[in-house]
Amino acid sequence: MNDAPSPASSTIAEQLVAHGRNALLQTLDEVARDSGFSHPEALEGLCRGTIESHDELAGLRDRRGFENARGLTASRISLVHEEDLEFTIRINDLARRLRERCDRELGRLHQRYMTLLDQSDDAALEQLPVGPETACCGLRALSDAAGLDPASRLKLLERIEPRLASGLNALYAQLNRELESRGVEPKSLSRSGSQSPAAPARGPASDAHAWGAGSFGELHRAAVTRLGAGNGAAIDATLAAAVREQVLGWLDTQQANAASGGDVAALSGSDLGPLLGPRERAAVDALEHVFKVIEQDRKLATPIRSALSTLSLPMMKLALLDPDMLETPDHAARRLINAIGECVHGMSPSANADHPVCVFVKTVTTGVLRDFGRDAAVFDRALSRVEQVAGERRALAIQLATASNALAARVEREEAALRFASKAIRALASEGVPNVVRGFLEQHWLRVLQTTLAAHGDKSPEWRNQLMVADRLIWSVQPKTTPEERQHLLKLLPELLRRAADGLAMVGVSEQQARELLAPCMQFHTAAINGQAAPADVPYAAPQPTLEFGTVGEAPGLKVLRLNGAPGRESLPNAELATLKAGDWIEFSLPDNRRVRGCVGWIGPGRHAIVICDPDRRGVMGVTMRALERELQTGDARRLDETPLFEAASAAALKRLRSATQ
Repeated sequence: MNDAPSPASSTIAEQLVAHGRNALLQTLDEVARDSGFSHPEALEGLCRGTIESHDELAGLRDRRGFENARGLTASRISLVHEEDLEFTIRINDLARRLRERCDRELGRLHQRYMTLLDQSDDAALEQLPVGPETACCGLRALSDAAGLDPASRLKLLERIEPRLASGLNALYAQLNRELESRGVEPKSLSRSGSQSPAAPARGPASDAHAWGAGSFGELHRAAVTRLGAGNGAAIDATLAAAVREQVLGWLDTQQANAASGGDVAALSGSDLGPLLGPRERAAVDALEHVFKVIEQDRKLATPIRSALSTLSLPMMKLALLDPDMLETPDHAARRLINAIGECVHGMSPSANADHPVCVFVKTVTTGVLRDFGRDAAVFDRALSRVEQVAGERRALAIQLATASNALAARVEREEAALRFASKAIRALASEGVPNVVRGFLEQHWLRVLQTTLAAHGDKSPEWRNQLMVADRLIWSVQPKTTPEERQHLLKLLPELLRRAADGLAMVGVSEQQARELLAPCMQFHTAAINGQAAPADVPYAAPQPTLEFGTVGEAPGLKVLRLNGAPGRESLPNAELATLKAGDWIEFSLPDNRRVRGCVGWIGPGRHAIVICDPDRRGVMGVTMRALERELQTGDARRLDETPLFEAASAAALKRLRSATQ
């Protein structure tokens, strides 16, 4: 696809917006072709739909404009055809998932575009001109231009999603780097004053900004204080430059030694380290502390820790060459370490050097060690590769989950039905119901209600009939004080017991077993019919639900970790599970105490069940939310920490440094 003609550009901002639009068009064209769409009319439709959405959103500036545009993108995506409603729902859901999967780069890019377009703070993420909504508008137009039938439209979304997520993630990372290099700061970080939103270069940073954002800036300041480097006289600029060159030469030598497998000395232990200027010396010291934390992080596989340590020398050189590394967390070198952390997220700490991801990370870090001299573009290229693999790894997990969606949806329906049926039992079995009946309803009839509800729904006559059986069974064991009541019970009882046995047969209970389960109730029936006092009730304690791991019914395609038994009364949703989304990583235990890690690839619409995937082993497993809630309570499950690796290591190093000085 050729770049579309750009609108007349009289400012740098307009040129950057036009460049972003063309970059998006190129990305979508490549994704479409890779997904099998090469017909000129279809690609032209993709281009036309994308441009219309992009240009409309790029023209919004003030609050009134955004209020008028509420739902604008969704309506453009939808253009609902009555016979194609499912496609409309699915493509809107695709836009949401793409936002989640591109969250990190997308959020930064949105803030930069708000600066670039001089937009108010009312700009929603969905209204980013190059965002996923615009991409989905292009897909809608492509499917229309190609004349796809409803089934083919749905297949288009399934086929294109992994490539689209990977392509957009790489695009947003690229645009972030380009806008940063042109001085376009995020809206939330923009400084007031007359500086142009697209000024090619930044002015001097304030003293506070020079310390950098986040824990590394604090660590740098603490290193200055610890080394006593903030109180001495300033070093002559010429002398400082000469010392810096000597240190850079020393680091070049160490870098060459490391690349050839030789021994490497620590700069802090050399004769040159103390000669550096105050801030430079503190920066090198802070970086050495960060890499020491990473080296000792047992949550990372040993080959990954070894590969990351390879970056320490290039980053020390970069700290001397490029003070911006300390000023912003968006620097490519810091982001490279964070991207590697994301790339290995969920990997077992016991992974060996032959693991494909370990091999990849070692290749990338060795390349930086070998190639970095003075040009920081080495880090940009490495970052792009790692971010692409990290995005593909998560995309693969979601793609693998998609293959199990039908079975997972069945688990979701069963769990939703179980919760609803349990509420119905609790509503019927109020105080005063004999324990023998309560036990029968909660342990056995609950399964009948669940099965009926999942198969027929709560508006069906089948559901109402099974609820009526439960209600009449409760009435049947109450004392009968008049002859009319006793006669009515005598007349009702045979049909009631027959219908109870029929219901139990639905869930695999034999006729003989049904008689045994109902036998305790019969003692109450006999007493009621004869006008006698009810027999002594038996103590009842509901059995504690237990975890079980097995297949869904007779389908062998998906194993599921579930919590059997009746759900308890509804409580506030677990905070960790309430925010769980596709792409997050969790760890939990199976009943045999095996530990499982996986990436969330699918969450049911009612959030009753999820599918997790191991993209490295290509394993897929279902888990119910009730099972996860139980394991979170017992400490057997946790969400894996997704704090960016460089920031987490900086925070840990800062904590150690403060503890050592107290």
